[in-house]
Amino acid sequence: MIIRGEDSPQSGFPRHSAMVRQAPDPRFYPLVPLGVGHGNCESLVSYLCRLAVEHCVSVDDLVNEGLAQYSPTNFRIWRHFSTWVKDGAVSVFAERRTLALRDALVCATGVQAIAQLSLATLDGVIDLAGMTSFPRRHCALCYEAADFDRLFFPVLWDLKSVNCCPIHGVRLVVSVCGRAADHRRPRWHRVHMPGVCSECGAIAYACNEHAHIAASPAELWAARQSAMLIEAVSGGERFDASAMHESVRELAYMIGDGFPFRAAAVCGFNKARLYDWIHDVRPIKYAPLLALCAAAGTDVLGVVRGKFQRGAPAGFRYTPHHRRPKIRSLDELRQNVAARLIDSDCPSIMSVAASLGCDHTTIHKRLPHEAAMLTSRWRAAQSASSETRRREAKSMIESVARELRANGKAVTVRNVFLASGIHIGKGSRFEEPFRQEQDRSDCVQF
Repeated sequence: MIIRGEDSPQSGFPRHSAMVRQAPDPRFYPLVPLGVGHGNCESLVSYLCRLAVEHCVSVDDLVNEGLAQYSPTNFRIWRHFSTWVKDGAVSVFAERRTLALRDALVCATGVQAIAQLSLATLDGVIDLAGMTSFPRRHCALCYEAADFDRLFFPVLWDLKSVNCCPIHGVRLVVSVCGRAADHRRPRWHRVHMPGVCSECGAIAYACNEHAHIAASPAELWAARQSAMLIEAVSGGERFDASAMHESVRELAYMIGDGFPFRAAAVCGFNKARLYDWIHDVRPIKYAPLLALCAAAGTDVLGVVRGKFQRGAPAGFRYTPHHRRPKIRSLDELRQNVAARLIDSDCPSIMSVAASLGCDHTTIHKRLPHEAAMLTSRWRAAQSASSETRRREAKSMIESVARELRANGKAVTVRNVFLASGIHIGKGSRFEEPFRQEQDRSDCVQF
C-alpha cells in the first residue's frame, strides 16, 4: 500500500526524518545518484565515495570538514572511513549512521534523490537488522562491462540474502585485493572509490581473478525479488506496516492450508518466530519473508504492498544460523579465557567471546577479573599500534620535507599531501611534526 501525504515520493523524505531543511551549499557539487528507480540503485556509501572523488578530497575530510556543519551528529566518532565503510549496514539501514549521513548529504547538495539510496523507508515494515552481507561483494561482469566514470556499488550487493547478480546470472565475488602485500599502495595513498581496489588501485578489482560461477535458480529468484523491492523503494514508493503484517499472516495460512504454523516447517524457520510475526510482536526479517514468498510462489513486492496471488513455489528456503556451542561449566570458561590471556595477539573480549561461542557479557559478569585483564591488554596493544602508525607518519613527513627542501620547494600542506598522501589539518596529530619541519625551512607559514 502506498502512503500519500507528508510521506510522499514528491517530498523525498520519510516521516521519521529529523533533518532541518536549508539552502544547499554551493561548494558541494549536486552530483546525481546513479540507478535511482531501478533494481541496481546506487548505495548511500557509494554516492559518498563518488562525491569525495569529484571534490578531490578524502572521504574523511568530506564528512568531518564538510558535512559536519549540516548534522548534529559528531561524525568523528565513526573513526576512519576505511573502517566503517566495510559495514554495509550504513547503505542498507543503520539508524544512527544512515539517517545522519543521508540528511547531511541532502542538505549540503540539495539533491533530493539521495534520500532514496538506502532501505531506511522500510524501517518498521521489515526488520532490517542483520540484513547486511559481510564481507563486501561485487559482480565481476558488471564492473568489467561498465565505463570507469560509471562505476558504483548498488544496494543489492549489500544484502545478505543476495548471492548473485540478477543481470548476468553469476555469483558475487568477495571484494578483496589479490596482490601480495609488497605490491599494495601505502596506507596514506589509498583512495576509496566504487569499483576500484583501495589497496592496490586496480580498476574493477582486476587484481583478483575469479571464475564466473553460474547461479542456481533459487539464487536468481532471490536476487530478482530483491531487485524489484529496491526498484520500488528507490522510486519513492512507501509501504504500510499494518498491510505488511496482514500479508504475512495470510501467507502463513495459505502455505499451511489453514494451519499457519505448518508454514514454519515448510520454510525452515522456528515456530516461535512465526508466532511473533503473525501476532505482530515484531516485524518479520527479510530472509524468512523471502522463504514465505517462495513457498507461496508470489512476489515479495506484492506481499509488501499487501496485494498478491499464489503461484508456483520457488526453490528458495530459509537457512537458520548455526547455534553457538555452549560453555559447559564456569571452570571450562575460565580455562579458555586464561589461554587467551597469554595470546601474543592480545585479542579483544568480543573476539574471545566469539571464539568460545558465548556472549561478551557472560565473560564480563562471570569473570570480571579476567575481563579487565583482557581489556587492559587489548587497549595497550591498540595504543602501541596507533603509536607505530604515528611514528611512520612522522618519519614520512620528515622524509618528504627533506626531499622538498632539496628540490627547492616550500614545505606546505599541499606539497606534503601530494607527496605523501597525509592530510595535515589544524589540530590533527600530524600538525606538530609538520610545524617542526616548517620551522627548519623558514618557508611558507602553515
